[in-house]
Amino acid sequence: MKIIFITLFVSFFSFAVIAQDDMTKAMEGTELNYNYTGGNAYNVKLTTEGLSYQFLAGSKPEKWWGPFEYKAMSKDKGEYIISWFEDGFGDHVTLIVDFEKRQLFGSALVFSKKGVYKHLQMANIKSFKAPFLEK
Repeated sequence: MKIIFITLFVSFFSFAVIAQDDMTKAMEGTELNYNYTGGNAYNVKLTTEGLSYQFLAGSKPEKWWGPFEYKAMSKDKGEYIISWFEDGFGDHVTLIVDFEKRQLFGSALVFSKKGVYKHLQMANIKSFKAPFLEK
């Protein structure tokens, strides 16, 4: 019985990893422009090199940060999860995106000289390009 359970667990985990890799690849070419309810605004683009973003409300709005390695997966009901770690900065960000409703939820741990900032906010998507949705 243990062997059957272990085999099923490994098979499920392997399928989840393959599905995640497929969605990460499928989302290449996706671009988002969104505003958080707290006022911060971002441009994000996903490419073969990784995820890059502009912090439009920051001190250098024209600067593109990244690219950072990211992972993406689909949820039920047309939602997508995009997650990345900012190597060299220590920040970890996760977005739950609903293209149909044009909204996303962002969660992040942002490290600075002042300490750790814990971010959790909703954002409205102003514009997006998602080639994978057109297939």
